[in-house]
Amino acid sequence: MGTVTKEESLKELVVELLLMLAHLSKMSNLEFKEE
Repeated sequence: MGTVTKEESLKELVVELLLMLAHLSKMSNLEFKEE
């Protein structure tokens, strides 16, 4: 259970990056809407 394959770790990395991008896009969208 402790061992994690490279694919699994990569998937987690991709998910985290996607979440960060979504968060940044939401913030930028809010900024644009205010202006």
